[in-house]
Amino acid sequence: MFNIFYEEFSTKEYLQITHLILIAKDKSLKISYDDCIKRWTHLNFYSQSLLIVQFTRKLLLNAGFDIDLITSFSTFLLNNQDMLEQSCT
Repeated sequence: MFNIFYEEFSTKEYLQITHLILIAKDKSLKISYDDCIKRWTHLNFYSQSLLIVQFTRKLLLNAGFDIDLITSFSTFLLNNQDMLEQSCT
């Protein structure tokens, strides 16, 4: 997705989405080499999602960029934890 420009996103939103995807990709590649991932539960995946969102938020804040979309996504994850749990089982 980060190689394609979608006109429905503003430049600020596109920057946030791109950073989120790149950080998630980097983290996923690192985790994929660890054998412990076979024992993960939905809570491990949920916590990693929150970690990625928080790291992206902090990175963008320190760089002086807007974080509106990332904050909304973080709020969505936190408010819908039960729904996400049910979809993983």
